[in-house]
Amino acid sequence: MVNNMRTEMKIGLLLIALSGVENIFFNTPEFIVGMTFALGITFEIIGGIKEESYQRLKQWKKSFWKVKEA
Repeated sequence: MVNNMRTEMKIGLLLIALSGVENIFFNTPEFIVGMTFALGITFEIIGGIKEESYQRLKQWKKSFWKVKEA
C-alpha cells in the first residue's frame, strides 16, 4: 500500500483527533479545543490542494525569509 499523503494532511488529521480527545477526556477550555480544530482544518486544506498551487504556496512562504541586503 502506497501512502501518498502530504505531511500537512497527516498533521491536520492528528490535530483534529487531538481536539476530539481534548473535548471528550479532558476538561479543556472550548477556546483551546476550537483553536486546535481550526489549525487541523487549515493543515488539511493546505495538504489537500493541487501540486501546482502547493508549490506556489511554498515559494510564497519562502519569500518571507529572504533577507534583502542594503
